[in-house]
Amino acid sequence: MKIDREIDFHHYTRAETLTALENAWASRVWHGCTRIRIIHGTGEVLWHVVRDWCDDKGVPWAPEPRNPGATILFPSKQARTSPAPAHKPLAKEKAKLVVPVKRREAKKPVCEPAVGDMELFAAEVDRLNDVDPRVLRRKKLSNIE
Repeated sequence: MKIDREIDFHHYTRAETLTALENAWASRVWHGCTRIRIIHGTGEVLWHVVRDWCDDKGVPWAPEPRNPGATILFPSKQARTSPAPAHKPLAKEKAKLVVPVKRREAKKPVCEPAVGDMELFAAEVDRLNDVDPRVLRRKKLSNIE
C-alpha cells in the first residue's frame, strides 16, 4: 500500500493536532494524494481527534492494518456535495441567496461618556504617541510570557 504523505502527531496536544490538520487541509498540501498516514500513537485522545475531524470534513479513513497507532486518510475519496449545473453561472445562484438588509435608524447611546473620561482618553493617546512602538511591543510580549 503506497502512502503519499505522513504526519506524526506524537507529543501534540488536541488543539495543536486540530490546528495542524486544518492548516494542511486549507493549504491543499494533500491535493491529489490518495493515502495519508496520520501517526497519533495509541493514547486515548489523539486518535479520537483525528477520526472525528475526518468525519466532520467527510474524509474517509481507516485504521492502519497491524498498527493501532496510525490512521490512513483517503482525501481523494472525500464525500462532495453535488456541484451546480454547468449551464447555470454561480453568480446568479449566489445573487438569489442575498437578502436585502433593512436600514434602521441609529440608536442613541445609552450613556454619554463623562467629560473627564474624554480628557483621560485624550491624555492617554498623547502619551502613547510619544512612546516608541517597539518598546510597547516588548512590554506586551513580556507581559504575555
